[in-house]
Amino acid sequence: MAKRKYLILFLVLVICALGSDLVSKGCCAKSTYFLARSATVAESEKAQAKMKHEELLRKGLIFGYLGLGLAVLSFIFWVGAEGYREAPWRVLLPLLLGFYLLLQFVMV
Repeated sequence: MAKRKYLILFLVLVICALGSDLVSKGCCAKSTYFLARSATVAESEKAQAKMKHEELLRKGLIFGYLGLGLAVLSFIFWVGAEGYREAPWRVLLPLLLGFYLLLQFVMV
């Protein structure tokens, strides 16, 4: 029963890590939009666009580090649940962590 708790915690943490990474990439994309916009708008709106860019970039970094921490924590729970012998779980666990690692190489 204890290994099943590790599996459930792993799944919750890896899903939260994936969600956090997607939010981070969305914030970084919006930040890039505001940076590009600051180059084309009038001087009165330029400072406001740069502030929005810095705010979204900071938020994206926070969510990125949060996702990384959750992924590392989920890996620890995966190691704790390694003795669980049901076949679907043994395939699903590395696939989810692999998907998270694949997302790290995707550009915004």
